[in-house]
Amino acid sequence: MGNSARAAEPPEKCPRMVAQDQPSTTTPRVWRAAFRPAADAKTADAEPANAGREVRLTFVGHSTFLIESPAGVTIATDYNDYVRPDIVPLIATMNRAHDTHYTDHPDPGIAYVLRGWGENGQPAQHDLTVEDVWIRNVPTNIRRGAGTDYEANSMFVFEVAG
Repeated sequence: MGNSARAAEPPEKCPRMVAQDQPSTTTPRVWRAAFRPAADAKTADAEPANAGREVRLTFVGHSTFLIESPAGVTIATDYNDYVRPDIVPLIATMNRAHDTHYTDHPDPGIAYVLRGWGENGQPAQHDLTVEDVWIRNVPTNIRRGAGTDYEANSMFVFEVAG
């Protein structure tokens, strides 16, 4: 038995942001992560986000991280009422697994608030590009004692050029 159907081609690994802006004559480079204590991120006179190619990831507390792109885009993950970065981020993502992962009252200075849950029982759908950052969500289920809420939450995927 022969199967004349060709196998589907695998999806492009870095379909948009990450693979772009790489001159074809150079080999992409890997930059190692550097640990920076959260206290260092809280200084008011901290240097601008990056030297044009680094992505900063700072642990703020609990489940919140501050992501800073080379273009200066700031993102707070699991933005909530308990632990917040010292700066108002441009983008905040939230999920509702627990009340320590979201807020009903995000700072009004946040330009993009991405909630991981939708309205009227529909899954959230986010696909946002700001400068050198591409964020999208993957709907997930929430298990509760009495059952499962299907597609009632999200994980977020962040791609940052640099």
